[in-house]
Amino acid sequence: MHKMLWISWTQQPTAGIQPHTQRIERFLVTTMTFDCVRIQLLEYCINIQHKEKGDENMIRIEILFDRQSTKNLKSGTLQALQNEIEQRLKPHYPEIWLRIDQGSAPSVSVTGARNDKDKERILSLLEEIWQDDSWLPAA
Repeated sequence: MHKMLWISWTQQPTAGIQPHTQRIERFLVTTMTFDCVRIQLLEYCINIQHKEKGDENMIRIEILFDRQSTKNLKSGTLQALQNEIEQRLKPHYPEIWLRIDQGSAPSVSVTGARNDKDKERILSLLEEIWQDDSWLPAA
């Protein structure tokens, strides 16, 4: 099966030449390579948009744990966290793109919220989820 992958980025000025503000490319990729390409491009901070969903209003949440923190987590914890976030946020925000992974430093990023109040509400819900340990896998 093939999917269309849309990639947009801003080019940096080179030798005094003004860059294009934004350039959008599209690629046909197989389902298997789609995830690999997406992950590699995320590592290079390229904003990927799935135009077929019309996700201009999509909330994007990225939660990264440093490698040391994930060593101490029980097996299945990150998947359980993802499930809990989706379960609690989807009723309020049906279009969510969520990434939970390891990174060089811990971070939480929320983008795509309509306003600051929405962003604060999402961050507050994430904090509630983190403090409520009922979603953690059994020991």
